[in-house]
Amino acid sequence: MLKSDSIVKIAPALVKAQKNMTAATKDSSNPYFKSKYADLSAVIDACMPALNAEGIFVSQVVTSRAKPDGSEIATLETLFVHESGEFVGSQTDIIMKPNGNAQDYGSAVSYARRYGLQALAGLKAADDDGNSASGKVVTSSPVKTETKVETTTQAATTKTEAPAASPTPATGAFKRKPKPAVVQQEDAY
Repeated sequence: MLKSDSIVKIAPALVKAQKNMTAATKDSSNPYFKSKYADLSAVIDACMPALNAEGIFVSQVVTSRAKPDGSEIATLETLFVHESGEFVGSQTDIIMKPNGNAQDYGSAVSYARRYGLQALAGLKAADDDGNSASGKVVTSSPVKTETKVETTTQAATTKTEAPAASPTPATGAFKRKPKPAVVQQEDAY
């Protein structure tokens, strides 16, 4: 966690701000998961007025940090800065698929901003739409699984059977046939 040497003034201001924060409205749709989520604007609307009322402004800046292997990774630094000069903050890695374009980068930054702000403000998080920014490929599991899918109107449980296995010509060993991958993308802004 990032923080100033003293947080004696910002800490009580954050407590007051959190008491006045609203829930982020889940007004954006993720068609792949058939779910709703709170986009960046909804997260900002839920916490910014309460933070500003207590003399706190929000800063979100793209920076970088060294990884253990010596390479760099882009990060988003989210800071809550109090009018006294005290601050608290956190860093969120900006993860995107390899060889991404500007829209992929924008989507990854937007995703990091939303989750960095949500986490630092302590807002409730129930989103499941971050597959594009992380480059995560969503596939069916090759083993028996039980998946619970909840939407705002219903909950359902489904079971998935493992696909048939077939021997490979060279070894005779059994190998599972992969199912086609589906990638979910989030709007850049």
